[in-house]
Amino acid sequence: MLLISELGEETFWAEIADLDVPANPPEFVEISKDEIHPTDHDLLEPGNVFYWCIGYEDSPGGQRRRVSEIRL
Repeated sequence: MLLISELGEETFWAEIADLDVPANPPEFVEISKDEIHPTDHDLLEPGNVFYWCIGYEDSPGGQRRRVSEIRL
């Protein structure tokens, strides 16, 4: 589970848990509000849950990019 814990002016802090290895302890991260679509900024509230998918995207030409998607 990823839980918003605190809001700043330009960033927010969240407690994140590793869903692949649940035995890992939770971590706290600071995320820029720029990562969130402006229409979703009103959903940034302490206690709200969000999803953060991090992975790779391979292009047909063979290029690999690291991608990150946050959904509220």
